[in-house]
Amino acid sequence: MVDEVGYDAIVVGGGFAGLTAALWLGRFRRRTLVLSAGPSRNANACAAHGYPGYDGADPAELLAKLTQEVDQYPSVARKDGHVGTAVKEGDTFCVTVGERVYTSRRILVATGIEDVAPDLPDFDSFAVTRRVRRCTIRLCTSRRRRSGIPGTCRWTSDGDRRHAAGAAHDARDRA
Repeated sequence: MVDEVGYDAIVVGGGFAGLTAALWLGRFRRRTLVLSAGPSRNANACAAHGYPGYDGADPAELLAKLTQEVDQYPSVARKDGHVGTAVKEGDTFCVTVGERVYTSRRILVATGIEDVAPDLPDFDSFAVTRRVRRCTIRLCTSRRRRSGIPGTCRWTSDGDRRHAAGAAHDARDRA
């Protein structure tokens, strides 16, 4: 079923970046649709960093605040759903979510990245309870190392060897 509205922009991703883009599009009265496929990557993080004015904020609180601000703009709609395809037909993008097709003149992809966890017993339960920290950039690890907070964990999607070496390196640095 093709959506009759037709948007100026479709933002794929309902996290910090996607909501920030939607906020600005809403301020300029652009008909905007934000599509979100689930929880933000930062959902299990201890704090959000690098977001001006909110460095160190609780990620859930920041996401709630951004959502509240975006919802003030009548030209912005938000829907949950996983984008199946995005195809350009002439001057129009056709974006499918389930059986629905949404159209727009522009598309902005703000999906971020997906963490690939190592295949370790009970790893997910440790990550959810924050007993294992996930961080894809060196800044978090360096900052924790300076503050003496244990439990830093790094890995890559192509294997656990670098993860184990990284963990051993962290342990040496704390000793």
